[in-house]
This record gives sequence, structure tokens and C-alpha cells, in this order.
Amino acid sequence: MCHSTSKSKPDYWFLTVPKNRKKRIQWFRKAKRRDADDPPNFSLYACEAHFNLKEDLDNYYEYLWKKVTRKRLKPGVLPRFFPWQKQKVSPRRIFSENRLRRRYIEDLIASTLKPKQLKTNCEKSPLVLNAPTQISESQTQIIEETVPSEDPKTALRREMASKLHLFMDPLSQPSRAVRMFLQACNIPHTENKVYITQGGTMSKAYAAINPHKKVPYLKHEDFGLAESGAIFHYIPKAFPNDVSDHWLPENLKDNAKIEEYMHWHHTAIRVPMVQIFRTLFLDKILFGKEPNLQKAGFFFKEAQKSLSMLQSHYLSEDTFICNQKDISVADLMAVTELTQLWILHYDYSKLNPKISTWIERIRQRINPVFDECHSCLLKLQQKEEPFDFTQFHH
Repeated sequence: MCHSTSKSKPDYWFLTVPKNRKKRIQWFRKAKRRDADDPPNFSLYACEAHFNLKEDLDNYYEYLWKKVTRKRLKPGVLPRFFPWQKQKVSPRRIFSENRLRRRYIEDLIASTLKPKQLKTNCEKSPLVLNAPTQISESQTQIIEETVPSEDPKTALRREMASKLHLFMDPLSQPSRAVRMFLQACNIPHTENKVYITQGGTMSKAYAAINPHKKVPYLKHEDFGLAESGAIFHYIPKAFPNDVSDHWLPENLKDNAKIEEYMHWHHTAIRVPMVQIFRTLFLDKILFGKEPNLQKAGFFFKEAQKSLSMLQSHYLSEDTFICNQKDISVADLMAVTELTQLWILHYDYSKLNPKISTWIERIRQRINPVFDECHSCLLKLQQKEEPFDFTQFHH
């Protein structure tokens, strides 16, 4: 229908001109085509320059993130931008704003992951899964580095690290939990960054590694494992000499209580905390949406119910989760979910003082691992204005 083609404009989206004769005539007349009264009936397409895709597509974000395979226009939408208009407004979907927002996040994260911060138990992988924002074809960057001569002990740890790969996003709560676990236990491994905000988990390269298309994902030689809960159970059995018993106790009753929390955590803690963070931060950063305060307020109240349960049932004054004397995987699973709101300057000491002291207890127990794994959050916090959570206190 227009002169643009997928060859001349490979970055453009194209929409199918309706085959319904009445609708097709409307499209042709809007475009001032000479054959508007008797349009051809073969397949035709119009490029995105004639539309405002964010407003005109009914499934814009679903298609953008490849949740669906077909673009769907809202009922009654017609092409509306053409070269002959006095003010040539072509709201072409360039993704420049989205790219800037995503890079804003990733650049801050990258600045906290300098090689000097990585210890011998964690090797920085040359594989970076960074799918382009359009998520057309995944791109894999291979960065070759010259490795200096090593002493036998370091060489052995490097060989061990090459057999265990953790695919993770530093901004992902479960990824940080598994990352802290491996580093706290000093287990040699290789970290592979898969950035969710850049579509890395949806790329073909990552799907070939992990069909679940999520992070974290553990690859141990030829064995792959998804889901942080499963990974927490696998690591102590795969590396019994490196993982102390307190992380996942062998005692029947202690182990059962840890399991109880881990099952309760997913719906009671993770669901409301993720929704709060997504509504108040991610939607704004990635899509430029104004926060839905009603939605955020609802999940804040749900989260407070669960946090009250966490304080009263799972924590005491000087212990870790399930009244354990030492830290466990349940603590890592919980704390990474709660610290996510640090980006928005949330202070747990106001409504949940026992949780606030428990977070500090974990920090002191596994530092410097805790600070290293949370440095990306604190970097983002410096750029983010404090959010007023007191409006949800009533």
C-alpha cells in the first residue's frame, strides 16, 4: 500500500491491509490512492510510519516481547500519517526511549560489576546474551581475553568454574539469591549475564540453553536446572564438601521448616513484592507508564500481611528464618525479594523493625558477598527519587 518494504526499511513493522472490501476502501481513501474505489484484492501492507503503534495496536507490548506472533489493530483504526500533511508527524516505533531506559538500567548494573570485584570463586564469562531491543534475532557477543599464566591452585579453580555456569540477571531477585549462595560457599563457577530488560531471556540463543526462558539457570557440565528452589537443593548435594549443613539442614524437622518457608514464600512474599516493584519502577522505566497507585497500594497491603507473618512466625530477635541459629537458603530467598524495594528507598524499619534488623544480620553474616550482589540496587537507588510509601499505610 505504501512504498516502504521490508528490504528498504528492515527495522519497520508492517501491518496487513484488511481484505474486507469496505475496510480496504477506507484505508485507500485515507492514503488518497487513485484506485481507492476499486482497490486490488491481493495482499498489501502499510508500514508503521502511518500509525502510532503504541496507541493503535491492541497488543503492542505483547507483540514487542514476543508473547504473541501477530499484531492486532484496535477496532476502527485507520492509517493517519502521510507525507503530504503540513506537519509530518511520523510516530515511528524507533524504540529509542525504551532503549535509553533499558541501557540506563544495564549501564548502572555493569558499572558495579567490574572485574576487580570478582573473586576467584566466580569467573566472568565471555558469553553475554544481550538480545537487541526488537528481539528479532538474538546476538551473542564473544569477547576473547588473554589469560595470564596461573599457579596450579588458581588453574584448578578455573577448570572447576568452567564446568558450572550460572545464567543470571543481577536485577533478578532469585538470580541474586543463587549468586550469593554460590559465592558465600566459595564454589567456583562462571557467571553468564542474561539481561531480561533487553530481551535476553527471550532470545533464540538463550532458549537453546534454557527452554524455560527464565533466570536463574544452572548448567553443571551436561546437566541443566531451572528454578532457584531446585538449584538450592541441587548445589548442597553436588558440592557436599563446600556447603555447610546450616544452609539446608539434614535434621528432619529443621529441613522441613525450611521447606515450609520456601513453599510459602512464592505466593506470600514474591507475588506482592514483584507486583509492587513492577508497578512503581519497571513499568515507568521500560514503558514510560505512570504508576498505578491503586494497584500498588493493594499489593502493598497484601505484602504487609505476609511481612507481619514473617516477623511473628518465622523470625525471632536474634535468629534467622525458621528460628535457625545460622543462615539458610530460605534467608537468601527472602532477603533478595525484600531488598528489591531499596531502589525506591523503602525503609523496613518503620513498619517492620524486626525484618530490618534481620536483613542487617544477613548482611553481616555473608559480607562482602551481600554488598557486592546488591551494589546494582544501590546504584539504581542513587538515580531514583524516593517514593512516598506512607500513602499506603492506611
